[in-house]
Amino acid sequence: MADRKVSEGICTRSRNEHTNSVCLWLGANVMSEYSCDEATTLLQKNLENAKASSGVLVADLQFLRDQVTIAQVSQNFLELRGPFLFQAVYYVSFG
Repeated sequence: MADRKVSEGICTRSRNEHTNSVCLWLGANVMSEYSCDEATTLLQKNLENAKASSGVLVADLQFLRDQVTIAQVSQNFLELRGPFLFQAVYYVSFG
């Protein structure tokens, strides 16, 4: 006996007989039947690819965090000192 999640908040209890194949949901309304060995191989390959992509995404997020910090510092600088800088440029240019 196993509990299966049907949807959010709805579970059911089922009994599964031993089978030689499984159906995997591939997305975009596509479901495909695989032998247990093929499914295990496919899922392990997908897990390895996801772990590799995770490292790249973490590096990209760190870069974006740095860029947001630089933008915020620049914005604060212009908000606090910007009017004085523009007044000095205007005074020097047009005296």
